[in-house]
Amino acid sequence: MRADIVAGTVFPDYELTDHAGKRRTLSELQGPDPMILVLSRGGYCPKDLRQAEGLVHLYREMEVGYSRLVTISTDNMLTTNEYRTGVGAQVHAGRVMKFASAKDITAKAATIKAYVRQAIAVEKAGLRMKRKKTSDSPVPEELRERLRSDPRFKRAFEALTPGRQRSYLYHFAAAKQSATRVARIEKAMPAIFEGRGFLERR
Repeated sequence: MRADIVAGTVFPDYELTDHAGKRRTLSELQGPDPMILVLSRGGYCPKDLRQAEGLVHLYREMEVGYSRLVTISTDNMLTTNEYRTGVGAQVHAGRVMKFASAKDITAKAATIKAYVRQAIAVEKAGLRMKRKKTSDSPVPEELRERLRSDPRFKRAFEALTPGRQRSYLYHFAAAKQSATRVARIEKAMPAIFEGRGFLERR
């Protein structure tokens, strides 16, 4: 570990190759949102593997809390993608197949080959998955009504960072009952007026 990387200092804005082969800086990955950065020894380490599995299980909560999760490791791209699939890392697009035995693989050989051919064709065509925007998230009707009827609240919500907006949209939409959605919106209003995100403390 570098001597200047200590608590309270600004972490270096490294530019490294991501799992898709694209050069990315940490600041680009973070954007306007908080970020959890994990320094991993790699897929060979059982402790790091177990930690990664635990973080993946918590990712939903991180997403709701408008946080990013980024891992830096010494693995090559092949090992990195195997590692991501193994721990169940979330991707924007992809197919994951799990097998309990060699017989399962043999039985699904035709499907596997078809997926591989599709992946090769996509790569050759240079196609890329478009990143989701806040505008892609569903807005509950109860929130739409509150935004229409309360201009001050509308301004406060629109002033939030995209990550904070997405965290609230997910939280509100996750409720099955309209009354619950209304209650969640009313409970969140003070924090929204203060510019805070879902579950963000003062």
